[in-house]
Amino acid sequence: MESTVSRAALSSPGRTIRGQDVEFLHASDAPVDEQRERLPSLREAERTHIVRVLDEVGWNKKQASEILEISRGTLYRKILEFDLQPDAHVKGVRGRARSADAG
Repeated sequence: MESTVSRAALSSPGRTIRGQDVEFLHASDAPVDEQRERLPSLREAERTHIVRVLDEVGWNKKQASEILEISRGTLYRKILEFDLQPDAHVKGVRGRARSADAG
């Protein structure tokens, strides 16, 4: 109940919680596994976001670090931590000239 009220307070558009802001799930409605979709972990979300940004800027690390609002050193550490490589996660180039050493 507490988590339902907290969720409703965070998702309501104003200062008042409306009926449609409160979502009650009944145990008989659906199995527990089907009640919610698995959300990515923070690590998975971070990796996915970094890869997306790097792809969008053609792996220009200077641009990527500016978009991500992190230092280039931190970006290089994240690339090593997640073992990222320009071609490791995508097939083909998305129409952009890439420079893996840029930045």
